[in-house]
Amino acid sequence: IVNGNANITIPVIEHVKYLYSYFSGSLHKIRKSLKKEHNIEISHQSIENIIFNSNYEIEHENWTFSGYYLFDSLWVKQNGKWKYLLALFDLKLNTIVSRELVDSETVGNVYDFLNQSLRNQKKKCIITDLKPEYRVAIDRLKIKQQFCTFHLKQLINREIRDHIKENNSSED
Repeated sequence: IVNGNANITIPVIEHVKYLYSYFSGSLHKIRKSLKKEHNIEISHQSIENIIFNSNYEIEHENWTFSGYYLFDSLWVKQNGKWKYLLALFDLKLNTIVSRELVDSETVGNVYDFLNQSLRNQKKKCIITDLKPEYRVAIDRLKIKQQFCTFHLKQLINREIRDHIKENNSSED
């Protein structure tokens, strides 16, 4: 009833996949439906992970996205080999736009993925972490990039700590 090392039952996983196709990909609506109809409460991230780990084919040929996206990659192990799962998410529509497994996180792979995923779509802004590969690929696509506030705060704190150590300053 539960896959190994999992905490969500197989019937719930199958229902999430069904709701994903029914609600055209809205993670918010899936979460709300699970809570209202079945009193099941799981996070948006868990729902997204279920969809990413499924063999569900995302059909977006006739969709128009908002133009506001979130892009990131995750380490995943497939057949004993580590790969990158590139993922693009529409922030306003609250849905997964595209995902792809690649061997490396190069500028070329990121550019090709984003270019293919956003072909004939609005391109206003992409939010990413601070990886240089992302910046170069997004600049080539001529799309505005915004950094994730969490990662930006981490960078600022790290630079402040380094400055304090290098200059033997007090933390005050």
